Amino acid sequence: MQAICPYCKIQFTQRCSDQKFCQKGYRSLFGQKKARAQTPMNSKNSCDKYHSYLELFDRMIVLTELYHKTPIDQLLGFLRDLAAAARAGDFKLRAVLSNLVLINTRNSRDSYARALLHRHRFPLPIGKIVDLYCRHFWKASGRTVVSGAAPQPETGVVVDAPKALVS
Repeated sequence: MQAICPYCKIQFTQRCSDQKFCQKGYRSLFGQKKARAQTPMNSKNSCDKYHSYLELFDRMIVLTELYHKTPIDQLLGFLRDLAAAARAGDFKLRAVLSNLVLINTRNSRDSYARALLHRHRFPLPIGKIVDLYCRHFWKASGRTVVSGAAPQPETGVVVDAPKALVS
């Protein structure tokens, strides 16, 4: 009986009535092709995307370390400078400070981000710290501030800081 192979589209003679593919390996290749058509490339399937996420994670760790090594009286200035640099056009910094996975690592399903913070014993990632800073002083989320969507606060005078930022 003649049939057409769904993978290679060539006509072949079936050896049994339920044979669909002309070669054994074509069944698994057809399944892979179908799965890739349904699932677009993402960080689990793309090496380039994976490496760009690793760069973001590394930059997050470096910035979080810098924050924790900064003297307490200079912390608010450090956060103000980070937000200003991201607003001015530092796109990699903006990506670190506005990435939801890097902001909400405790709620994230990404085990790599949680493991990084746990390994370095950081209570909060820099994205979450900047988000808290922006919510207190700018009355907007960190993502809207670093993207430039939030207007400048009325005054630049800092009266008091929340304890979560300076502890």
